[in-house]
Amino acid sequence: MRKFLLGFIVGVLCMVPISALGQTTYQKISAYINPDIKVSVEDELLNLDLAPIVYDQRTYLPVRELIEKVMGYEVDWVQETTTVVITPPDIWPVKDSLKEGDVVDKEINFSDWGYDVFYEIDESLEPKEIKEMIKRIESKIRQHESVMRASTDPRSSYYNHPGYVEAFRVEMEKLREVLPKWEQLLETKLLANEK
Repeated sequence: MRKFLLGFIVGVLCMVPISALGQTTYQKISAYINPDIKVSVEDELLNLDLAPIVYDQRTYLPVRELIEKVMGYEVDWVQETTTVVITPPDIWPVKDSLKEGDVVDKEINFSDWGYDVFYEIDESLEPKEIKEMIKRIESKIRQHESVMRASTDPRSSYYNHPGYVEAFRVEMEKLREVLPKWEQLLETKLLANEK
């Protein structure tokens, strides 16, 4: 499902350069935004910040939002090379190192993965920085949710490691508890800036 979805998402990029006689030109298009189009993943409606675009009777979805919200991957844009860079979250290498029958003999230390910054509410941050922190926490929550889903699939490396999965569940709950504190800080900063 994820491989299909990733292939679909990459296929929905709106502008495609057209090469003719060694020169790259861009085709002019007419399109319209349709905020009425809904996206459902595993029977759950996705709340998209950007509305889908309809062009030539095809619907184009925002790549960044889908990849980050559905797959938990990180998406970056490299202007110099005009490249969309999609990076798996930092939990995937851990998953890939697990083999059936392995015993996880050490405790997972999320501090080693930089999670401590999420739990120290820094009131000196500007609203833009707080918004970025909120996005990072939401991304981590989605990554942990993907581990929870994978743990129910017998084909997944997480399936045979309930202790490992439990550590992700506990950390996910901590992230969910701290998220409203960051949101409250953002709201307070925004109100203070309005005065």
